[in-house]
Amino acid sequence: MALGANETRMPFCATKEPSEELVKFHQYFSKHEGMARRSEPLSEIEVGVWVHVVVPARDNSSNVAYITLKVLNVAFAPAAISFHLLGADRTYNAGWATGHDGRSMKKALYKGGQDRLNIYIVEKPFANEDDITGYTILPSHLWGTHDGIVIRASTIPGAVHEDINTDGKSYLWDGYRAGVVLVHETSHWFGLLHTFEGNDCDGPGDYVDDTPAQKEATGVCGIRKDSCPGSPGQDPANNYMDYLPEFVTPTESERKSN
Repeated sequence: MALGANETRMPFCATKEPSEELVKFHQYFSKHEGMARRSEPLSEIEVGVWVHVVVPARDNSSNVAYITLKVLNVAFAPAAISFHLLGADRTYNAGWATGHDGRSMKKALYKGGQDRLNIYIVEKPFANEDDITGYTILPSHLWGTHDGIVIRASTIPGAVHEDINTDGKSYLWDGYRAGVVLVHETSHWFGLLHTFEGNDCDGPGDYVDDTPAQKEATGVCGIRKDSCPGSPGQDPANNYMDYLPEFVTPTESERKSN
């Protein structure tokens, strides 16, 4: 579909499809959550974070790690999840910063274990993909040094990195510059799936019962739609796990805590 004058092409996430093990996890909780829904507050979870800023040359974005933690703590507070900074480092490597040899980057910089969140902030997650804003290694996929989140620097509030693609255009709208990509990818790290998972109105979707059925990503800024008219509710376009995100549902918050 050609974009109109008031439409914006949306960047997207490159997180891989969930493994069979993760799907079974969601199936279990989808079946049992209704019976076991808790009335008391969620148990608090605290996550230690390592922030790795990878740039091609010296810059002045020294506060990026603290902004990153602030974004996460505000967004995840309703789920009783908090984050504290274990440490931050800065690496000058033009190849890693622009999406070349991400495996080597992670192998060199990764710290901690599966209970620690490693965030890699780069100019481009993939060298040949201008639209990618980030990706995550889902739980039950390959862990080790490949664990963690890779996000585009220009999606962090206040980051002083270029966000213009090779065609001379920027595909980042203000919401993506507000840190919602970080929240989206961190939610993947906790195991949440896209709200349009499976691209099927009749399928299980994201296995979260208070997320309306959704056949496809929202994809266009400002356009609300109902891609599954036979199911209750419009597409959850403002959900963090769509591509136009602002929130997660109560059940999604509970799922992240399990």
